Amino acid sequence: MHWADFAASRLAQRADTHTIATGITPSGHIHVGNMREVLTGDILRRACSDAGMNAELAYIADTADPLRKVYDFLDDSYSQYIGHPLGDIPAPDEKGRPDGDGTYADYFLAPFLAALEETGVECRVIDNYQSYKNGDFAENARKLCDAAGQVREIIERVSSRELSDNWFPYNPRGSDGSMDGVVITNWQWPFVHWVDQHGIEGKADLRTADGKLPWRLDWPARWQQIGVTCEPFGKDHAAAGSSYDTGKEIAKLLDYEAPMGLPYEWISLKGQGAMSSSKGITLSARQLLDIVPPEMMRYLIARTKPKRAIDFDTGEGLISMADEFERLGNSIPSLLEILQSEETMKKRKRDQIEDALAFWKYSQVVAGDSTASGSGVSFSHLSLVAQVKQDDAEVWKSLHQTHGIDEKQPSKVLQERLWRMRNWLAGELFPDSSRVSIQENINTEWVNSLSGDQIAYLQKLSESTTVLENTESAINQWIRNAAQDCKLEMKVAFNTLYNLYLGKDKGPKLAALLSALGKEQLISPLTSTLNHLG
Repeated sequence: MHWADFAASRLAQRADTHTIATGITPSGHIHVGNMREVLTGDILRRACSDAGMNAELAYIADTADPLRKVYDFLDDSYSQYIGHPLGDIPAPDEKGRPDGDGTYADYFLAPFLAALEETGVECRVIDNYQSYKNGDFAENARKLCDAAGQVREIIERVSSRELSDNWFPYNPRGSDGSMDGVVITNWQWPFVHWVDQHGIEGKADLRTADGKLPWRLDWPARWQQIGVTCEPFGKDHAAAGSSYDTGKEIAKLLDYEAPMGLPYEWISLKGQGAMSSSKGITLSARQLLDIVPPEMMRYLIARTKPKRAIDFDTGEGLISMADEFERLGNSIPSLLEILQSEETMKKRKRDQIEDALAFWKYSQVVAGDSTASGSGVSFSHLSLVAQVKQDDAEVWKSLHQTHGIDEKQPSKVLQERLWRMRNWLAGELFPDSSRVSIQENINTEWVNSLSGDQIAYLQKLSESTTVLENTESAINQWIRNAAQDCKLEMKVAFNTLYNLYLGKDKGPKLAALLSALGKEQLISPLTSTLNHLG
């Protein structure tokens, strides 16, 4: 059973209506690691709907959270806003200065919310800072301030941490707008009275955004406020004594049952560590969507159980995953046929097929899209064609010869794939090991160094080009037959052709590369080399 279907079955035992919540603090570029939380929630929402439950996904933008520090991508002038809510400070400009349009929070949220829409995430967006402004937290804040002693006892007991003597269940904003260094001196509904780090006294109204609840209290308060029944969250919140454990007990003070947790592991960038906006280890959702289709971002999450870490490779690993995704899409009709025709199938095989079908189903941007299928062209092959054919029309011509696609009217899926592939190739994320550049002129020094056996091999290849079919299998056989006829070691044969076309000893799958070239571009270096040799 797919992990989302299993989680949905657990929720079905609790109720028929569910609110699944996710929340992210927009302190910097919202990356693919953050997408795991939202997509986990959206996939679960779909699973609940498929199971006949009423389910919605709520995305809480934690815009009331303060700016913690001046991050590397910000100008030092942002130091004046440390401790201020992200929804109340200016956006950065192109130089990282606080001179941009709109708020800091909106600056980072806008591309993320666009990415959610593009990936088919259906959610109710809740601006947390606006919720405080509207007084949505006021009643829960009152209850927690009234029960300050109980709240303190819960946090200290469950988390095994000692709170400061002046700790209070509310963080007001001081005279400079910052929540840092503000001490509560008195509490009487609806105001908390305070003195800030400058020695200035004031009061904060719990019915407005004059402050906010600390995270360990904000979280259970929103559970009750929104009616959250399930929430995916990072493994740090799931550790013993963490915010989820304290949240479960604090929720009882609000007469609310804590939601079912769905902890997930981090997504790391291969060779760099866990993604972190503050540390600059990021791949934004926008960056990924510019190079691969949104279905693939969903596939990354759908195919991986939440508690399994993902070591994300933006190079060859991404190409491999893309090819895996394409193969799955092309196999869906046959998998459905097998599932329907084999009644006595072994459980393990049935589970594998059902999981594969679920991976594909939950990967689709449009829920329930039964028409979705693969493009028929692997990403690795498309990458080769896109590199050796600069003109799109030439790409379609090549794919018509090798894959039978309509070169006059290629599918929208393929057109989008090519657009993204060209973005990928133009950027830094495409792996150098997969880059190819066909030599425009023969390397005379290398040609003059060829052995007699190598020359005979090239002559043998040239003799049979007129009847050569432009398919990978035919070209692969062409390469091997000529080598066998000339009694040339296969390693030497491949090395010879890599040098002929690429000017180096190795490269991508040779038959795939040569089929991408097309017969005219395949024959030309052979002819030029043999003519040079006389």
